[in-house]
Amino acid sequence: RPNRGVRFGASTTVARALLAAREHDPAIRFAVDCRLTDAVEDALASLDGRVAAYDPGERPDGVSDDATAQWGVDRAFGTSDGTPVAVVGREGVGTDGRVMLLAADVDDLVSRVETIGDGA
Repeated sequence: RPNRGVRFGASTTVARALLAAREHDPAIRFAVDCRLTDAVEDALASLDGRVAAYDPGERPDGVSDDATAQWGVDRAFGTSDGTPVAVVGREGVGTDGRVMLLAADVDDLVSRVETIGDGA
């Protein structure tokens, strides 16, 4: 059966973003990265906490493309009041953005993924 691109494990992008989040809140242990669609963006309002965002267009010249998510998570935490449950990076015209869902335990992460999935 096709798995529609779902794979277990972590990309280096997710790993870097998770480590950046843990610099701000060491309790965060889990993360998942989702494509930002209109439906997913609408579903973010149903999450059980703050949603922070960053603009990848504001990335400093010294930050590589591969490190954008890490920089974005760091920036989102710096501008958020408390630990966000999701970090949104809106990309340019014609390019999907990304949502990084964060959680301290796997049950919370699964709940957040289901919330996004139900709304999408």
